[in-house]
Amino acid sequence: MKSVVGHSPYPKKVTVKVLCTDPATTYVNDKKERRELMNTVVADSTKAVKCVVYDSKKFHRFATGSTIILRNIIRKPEGIAVTSATVIFPAAKTLDLPPSIEKEGIAILHPPPADVKSVAEALASPTKTRVSVRGKIVQVSMQAGEKETHLPFFLNINASFYFT
Repeated sequence: MKSVVGHSPYPKKVTVKVLCTDPATTYVNDKKERRELMNTVVADSTKAVKCVVYDSKKFHRFATGSTIILRNIIRKPEGIAVTSATVIFPAAKTLDLPPSIEKEGIAILHPPPADVKSVAEALASPTKTRVSVRGKIVQVSMQAGEKETHLPFFLNINASFYFT
């Protein structure tokens, strides 16, 4: 699968193996409509890429381990998209992939856990390095203008958190 800049339709057929899938998730589009999408990872003999399936009628075609043929996909810089215009065929033969491509593909949706570090080590880490910090939050200070949320959040290491 070749790299691409921007979004572009790809009318040719491509044979891929489904390496892994995440459960369907719901989102709200620009028209305020509730829709479902499913994130998957597919690979051919050269590369593994993220594949976002926007057509819920096609979710069942993306069973982990299956080999399928896709036509009329949308190529994106971060992978490919399957829409209602995409045609999916079952492949006659199973696509055998090198173990390195399978491992790389699975890591796209399910990256290995970040290293657990102390707060001092996390603060000394390079920018955008993924780390886990284990501890107990004893106080949280909110910035002026921020709203309290109970949704899952990422810890901004520059925020005012106190660990014990």
